[in-house]
Amino acid sequence: MHAAPRHDAGPTRTDRALRLIRRSARRTISTLVCVTVAAGTLAAGTVAGPATPAHAATEGVTLSVTPAAAGILRPGEDLQVTVTVVNATDVAVPAGQIDLDLNRTVLDTRTKIDGWLDVSGTEANARTGPRIGRTGSPEVAAGGTVDVPVTVPAATVGLQGTRGGFGPRGLTAVLASGGTTVSTGRGAVVWSPGTDPAATPVAAVMPLTVPPSASDLIDAEALATYTGTTGTLTRQLDAVVGRPVAVGIDPRILASIRILGTDAPASALGWLERLKTIPNETFALAWADADVAVQAQAGAATLLAPTDATYALRPGRFAAPGASPSPSPTRTPEESPAPTASPAAAGAGRGSATAGLATPSPGESGSPQPTPTPGAPAASPVPSLADLTAWDYTMSGFAWPLAGTAVTSDLGVFAASGTTTTILSSDDVRSASSARVGAVGNAGDTTVLVTDADVSALVDQALSAETDQGFGIALARLSATLAADAREADGHVVVAALERGWAASNGRLGQLLDAIGALPYSDTAPLSAALGSPAVEVQVVDHPEDAARVRRVADSLSLEAQVAAFAKAVERPELITGQQRLLLLATLSTRWRETADGAATTQDGYVAQADELLSSVAITTRQNTVISDTTSLLINVSNALDQPVTVRLSITAGSGRIRVDDSAVVTVPAHGSASARPPITSISNGDVVVTARLTTEDGSVQVGDSAPVELFIRAGFEAVVTTLFVAAVALLFGFGLYRSIRKRRRARARQLAGLPEETDD
Repeated sequence: MHAAPRHDAGPTRTDRALRLIRRSARRTISTLVCVTVAAGTLAAGTVAGPATPAHAATEGVTLSVTPAAAGILRPGEDLQVTVTVVNATDVAVPAGQIDLDLNRTVLDTRTKIDGWLDVSGTEANARTGPRIGRTGSPEVAAGGTVDVPVTVPAATVGLQGTRGGFGPRGLTAVLASGGTTVSTGRGAVVWSPGTDPAATPVAAVMPLTVPPSASDLIDAEALATYTGTTGTLTRQLDAVVGRPVAVGIDPRILASIRILGTDAPASALGWLERLKTIPNETFALAWADADVAVQAQAGAATLLAPTDATYALRPGRFAAPGASPSPSPTRTPEESPAPTASPAAAGAGRGSATAGLATPSPGESGSPQPTPTPGAPAASPVPSLADLTAWDYTMSGFAWPLAGTAVTSDLGVFAASGTTTTILSSDDVRSASSARVGAVGNAGDTTVLVTDADVSALVDQALSAETDQGFGIALARLSATLAADAREADGHVVVAALERGWAASNGRLGQLLDAIGALPYSDTAPLSAALGSPAVEVQVVDHPEDAARVRRVADSLSLEAQVAAFAKAVERPELITGQQRLLLLATLSTRWRETADGAATTQDGYVAQADELLSSVAITTRQNTVISDTTSLLINVSNALDQPVTVRLSITAGSGRIRVDDSAVVTVPAHGSASARPPITSISNGDVVVTARLTTEDGSVQVGDSAPVELFIRAGFEAVVTTLFVAAVALLFGFGLYRSIRKRRRARARQLAGLPEETDD
């Protein structure tokens, strides 16, 4: 299997896969015209005909040659071939004739098969074997496609006797019109006389995943769709259940269903129960099938894994065993009908696209809980992260990077993460000796499960076929490849790896596996058979990830580390870091490699969300007036998180006008603000700008951005005001005393003089 495209550039298939596809019939939206023309009267062994037409192949007209019966021909059977003419030009291809040649020499290796099918690498007039059939070809309209069936009697095939050894034979179809060759196509048929060699075992491994999303968990609506009758998870399970296919399971799917508890869609619960019963070999993929190679190349010491899911748990969803159903709960006034994302868990309104999941309050394990009505069942203990992801896998310790993305140093990171087996494409390894690389290799202390790149590409081509004819082309080529392997008779197991996103195809996996099992020279096998085969020493052929992508992922890893440090300031950091890790893993999903725009948008969205989260605690004060020699500044701090945050506020003086005596610790309530009062001493009057900085309580990590605060220092003003106030009080008291004494003296003088007492008007 070849590498999925990097999201920064390039097509969606590797060069080898593209080459295979170019050999297949390109389909158009035109109506398929099937012309049944009987083969002409055939002479014994060859067909007489006119002189070989001039070779002037028309650009844009292609032929594909597809033998029937999965490309197998047995003694006594007529050779039935469909020649597909695809006219991708703007003009019609005139009616003409198609000649069919058979090269009776065995193509006994894959290299010979590749060389035969590569029409561009073959001289136009090279001998292609005796002509065994000819039929008329109708006009092919511009942009049209025509299938022309050709039947060659068994007696004319001429593979009995000394020419009848088992193996692939080459077929050539030549379309000529007006004495000029229009196009040439190649195919192969496997002659199976009944004395076939031992069957080549074919093991298959597939990823069980869902389309990518930027959310931390898969929401209930998406799960209902994916596990519906025609949903992608249902179709994937239908294709492999009971068949010898090892299944790599994305644990995000398991956790997303289980975390919904009683709110999980019935179809999702049924699908999960069905998954438990399949007899297939299973192993765990990375969460969200995250790209393990890019993590290693971006500097991660170990592969990322979920840390906590408490933020998304609602205890009310988990009824105690045996409890009877109760009426629907009523919501508290504070609880909105739909979950809301906050910076504490979802940041900038992103990331928590999980229907029914919300950010928990500080004192809870989940979002605000409904107030149960009387008679509601008691809640059972909420599941842990281990409970949510638990599965009885038959194999463990696997890492599966995309083909064409790994380098040697990645294996060390995988091993440090507990990986014992790494799945690599045969294009990504080479033998460290002269021994042929089979299904298993040893790269140092790491076991490498080697998938067959050629076979995997053909499997992908078959699964991606839009028509039965396209499927038949890929199957015939696969049949010839496996026949060549059978002739070598070395007994090695061929491992076919399905592409990520294979389930978006036309649901042909079951049909393909059945066809492989029906081939007389191949058979399906469990993955354990491949893992048990002899190992050879291998070296990794470095195919690094795109440098720009690695830089972006490295930036995201650094940003997540900043969020983890920031979370130390809150009461329950796991409510932040748990979701932040899941959001990051979602952006690393290998499925994003299918869409360049989606990958870039998701990565940018994660950065924006994390940046907003880091700015959710901020200093809001920008000015302060100081009128005392010794005082405390009043600095307001806001908190947009869903839980309280405790921070230390420190002041850095920008001049000698003040001296900062100490920092101040303040606890800011959720969605609120509070004031910190760091003590200072003013040295002289004037205006000065100081820098206010928030850190965690222990001072180890900065929280939010530093903020400038302008101080207007009027330290002597307090003394002047106090003096004036004291003087005013003294004067007022003295004046009152003076009036009282004077009044008494006057009253006494009047009394002595016999005058009447004065009265106040």
